[in-house]
Amino acid sequence: MADRPSPQRLPSGIRGLDAVLGGGFAEGRVYVLQGMPGSGKTILANQIVFHQAHEARRAVYVTLAAESHDQMLQNLASLGFADTRLVPDPLFYVNGFQMLIEEGIKGFHDLLRDALHRFEPSVLVIDGLHVIQEYAECDREFRRFLYALQGDAALRRCTMLLIINATGPSSSPEHTVADGILELGEDLFSARAVRSLIVHKFRGSPTLPGRHLIEITGAGLQVWPRLETLATPVDAGRMPVERVSTGIPRLDAMMGGGPKAGSTTLVAGPAGSGKTSCGLMFMGRCSPAERGILLSCYEAPGELMHKARGLGIDLEGLCASGAVRVLWYPRTETLLDEMAHTLLDAIRGSGARRVFIDGAGALGNAAVFDNRNEAFFTALTLLLRAEQASTLCTAEARDFFMPELTVQEDVASVAENVVLLRYAEKDSTLRRLLSVVKMRHSAFDAAIRPFVIDGRGVIIDDEAPSGGRID
Repeated sequence: MADRPSPQRLPSGIRGLDAVLGGGFAEGRVYVLQGMPGSGKTILANQIVFHQAHEARRAVYVTLAAESHDQMLQNLASLGFADTRLVPDPLFYVNGFQMLIEEGIKGFHDLLRDALHRFEPSVLVIDGLHVIQEYAECDREFRRFLYALQGDAALRRCTMLLIINATGPSSSPEHTVADGILELGEDLFSARAVRSLIVHKFRGSPTLPGRHLIEITGAGLQVWPRLETLATPVDAGRMPVERVSTGIPRLDAMMGGGPKAGSTTLVAGPAGSGKTSCGLMFMGRCSPAERGILLSCYEAPGELMHKARGLGIDLEGLCASGAVRVLWYPRTETLLDEMAHTLLDAIRGSGARRVFIDGAGALGNAAVFDNRNEAFFTALTLLLRAEQASTLCTAEARDFFMPELTVQEDVASVAENVVLLRYAEKDSTLRRLLSVVKMRHSAFDAAIRPFVIDGRGVIIDDEAPSGGRID
């Protein structure tokens, strides 16, 4: 028996959602959007129908709420996707509440079929499925209505989204009939509120599992797929074999010619030890032919440019030429996956081969869910490696003189290379020291060497108080 063709997919127009759904909603299927009031269901559904209208496809939004369509559109007016010029054609709003209370479920179903016949929409939304259930004389009538909707969707090749408040039991009629169930929620982490999406069911397609973070901005709703669900191992045989320069010649020599292309190098040390300066030296090797992305979680772009000038690096000029792009995320309430996806999008858009992440600790602190950091950094490293990006990442160590890496074990365990900065006291003066403590599958010089930071950059002394080559 020949395989049946897969149904056509309907792009949602919502960033990240189609990736979670394995390509988007299927044509002619019925999906439930559920969640508590205020979780973002109405915004999500409206954003989908507006996207259809923008793409010259018709859509129908049926409400069963006391809120008028004018009020709904006024509430949506601040969101970038809500172009009211698309209403009433190709986007049609229909209020079915009066029909439901006067004619019951049968009359309401007739209204839906008339809308399907007249408008031939690609998407039909029913906002308020729980209201229909309240007016059903029995569960059997409500279930018959849902089965009829499923038949209408398939016959008309119309994707239907049914919005319901709260979360019913898995045996409820809408759950058993629906081809997919998407739940939107909001949780408090200390004083912080975080929205999320879970796909409980999705027939005919694999989806990205688990909880994915959601953000509602002036542009509308965005979904940030959980990074751990996207990463796959990278065959080491496909990776380039050449070395890349750190921008610090003596460090390159200590690392056997520099870190391997596509690898991740962690530079760890206490505050003021020179971590950001090392990263800026790394970015100083960028050019229009070898572009770079700098993700800063601490210093603003202007501060970084001022610091780079003190090292003899024209970061401002590199940014103006397009050789470097700076992404700045201050340590407020930024979402962890948002930072990662923005970084990866910037790499793919520019073809960048150098990446400097200034602040692994700040990234880790943005994770609202416990015990996630090691899996997240593993996924990020794999995805950066897949883009053949050579990455330098800084991390704060606890102690000034004998730094402990335990605070960043989750990063150090997945980085191929680790460089440790520390302080030592000599003649009543603090000296900065540097050593390479790890290089996976590569020989390196483990000597502890002093270094200075001045107008020439990061300058490592040839003096080696102790250490030697490690194979």
